[in-house]
Amino acid sequence: EATIITENNKIVFISHRFAEYIGYSEDEILKMSPLDFIHPDFLTIAKKNMESCSETPYEIWAIRKDKSQFPALISPKMVKFEDRYIRITTIRDLTLEKQHIQRELLLTKTLEQSLESIVITDTEATIIYVNQKFCNLTGYTKEEAIGQNPNILQSGKHTKKFYESMWKTLTAGKEWQGEFQNKKKNGEIYWEKATITPILNKKGKIQSYLGIKEDITNQKKIEQNFKDTEIRSEEHTSELQSH
Repeated sequence: EATIITENNKIVFISHRFAEYIGYSEDEILKMSPLDFIHPDFLTIAKKNMESCSETPYEIWAIRKDKSQFPALISPKMVKFEDRYIRITTIRDLTLEKQHIQRELLLTKTLEQSLESIVITDTEATIIYVNQKFCNLTGYTKEEAIGQNPNILQSGKHTKKFYESMWKTLTAGKEWQGEFQNKKKNGEIYWEKATITPILNKKGKIQSYLGIKEDITNQKKIEQNFKDTEIRSEEHTSELQSH
């Protein structure tokens, strides 16, 4: 964080970090107004804050010497010094935080618009996120699904060993791929092709599991119809040969 001290709205001290933030030399800054570094869209709130001696933090866009801009959090504090008051303001560059938020928003938007069902669980297999496709497919709302275990989808069509083998792979930090015959909220059975991946933290430990699942019910029906047709054809051929 950077620091600037003003008295009667005149700059009397700046930290070296503030000079780095803003791109001016310390001598140049001491000859300027604290409002000279604020984007015009935020001058009104900044002036109001200074004139009222408010100590409420607020966000602005600051302008550097090269005219580039960056988001900043302004945190002012009025301090009595001898027989007068000075204003000590800390400035935090929010660029990285804003970029992180933008990345999070972009990721969330991508997940929500995915044509595949997406489920994220914690290490205890508790659902912490589902996208809209999951809700559309299973019939569960986000509120109903979050906090539950994915076993709410179990149809009883898979053995205990099937799930034990899956979790053995995942807890070892390896990706698992396979097919589920699951059950929707209304009891309807459907097929999913799934890829489940352990998500590791910076220390290499598993912090969550990401499941990306594709509805392959229609594909399975086509395969079954094809098998049934083959069986009927073989039976018909066998009957003809017997005659």
